Amino acid sequence: QKHGIKTNQKKKQKFYKLKDQKIILNSIEDLGNFLIVQGEEVQKEFIEEILEIKNPDYIEVPFSDLEKE
Repeated sequence: QKHGIKTNQKKKQKFYKLKDQKIILNSIEDLGNFLIVQGEEVQKEFIEEILEIKNPDYIEVPFSDLEKE
């Protein structure tokens, strides 16, 4: 399907800003909790050292393509 609604997801979001990065906490029903970091140049060091998240999983597909829990 090229256009249109692929899926309907219920989610809650919280937005924060740290340094030059926008941080979004997503809680998506039936999928889980996700952290999104947006910015000009998001570096691995920012996630692992500043946010102290060791060995994070990086998701590079839309939430609609993830399998439900």
